[in-house]
Amino acid sequence: PSRLRQIIETNPVPLGLVGIALGSAAALAIPETRRENELLGQTRDALVQKAETAAQTTLEKVQDVTEAVGETVEKEAKYAGLTSESK
Repeated sequence: PSRLRQIIETNPVPLGLVGIALGSAAALAIPETRRENELLGQTRDALVQKAETAAQTTLEKVQDVTEAVGETVEKEAKYAGLTSESK
């Protein structure tokens, strides 16, 4: 657990990106109201499009970082003798 904690503490950006992605997804899941559409219309649509693009980019970055962290954890576990492959 200490190695995982160290990885998380030294790489807080992925956790922040996950939070942003989840927040964006939640915001996009809420349906627009008629009043909102009347007041914001095209501006809202443009913002939603930007948010969707940003969320997709963030998700891709999070996936890349998650994969890298997983590989690092796996290597460290093997090095520490914590897997069946290391024996």
